[in-house]
Amino acid sequence: MTSSRQGGTSDLGALWVQLARRRWTTLAVVSPDTSDAAARLARGLAELAGAHHRVVEASDASELKLKLSAALGVGGPEGAAAEARHLRFVLPVDGALERPQTAELLAACDGVVLLLEKGRSRIPDALRTVGLVGRERLVGAVLALP
Repeated sequence: MTSSRQGGTSDLGALWVQLARRRWTTLAVVSPDTSDAAARLARGLAELAGAHHRVVEASDASELKLKLSAALGVGGPEGAAAEARHLRFVLPVDGALERPQTAELLAACDGVVLLLEKGRSRIPDALRTVGLVGRERLVGAVLALP
């Protein structure tokens, strides 16, 4: 999909434009590596998109579930469900291959962006991550440059 340097706002903006054109409510940013790169990208997308869209970053599956429940008005006013239709949730998943619950978590997401880091990510790990995600759920890939 795109490549970006750490903190490249224009690249992040171009990525968001591509993502905003698609239909999704929950998007996972997945990295096969155990760094915080997926968390940084998810946070950056949520912050950038916040000016035009309601995007919420969740730090893990339990927080995502809580935020989704709150947004859908579970136990709350009926009008909250209508408002929630305009919300989008971004969930970072670093070290995807090392977490046993990753497949279940990704199955609950509408789309997945694969994040690879130049000089760090290995092709076999990237391919295994794509297999874990499922090609039908993969929205695109980002190569983060140092």
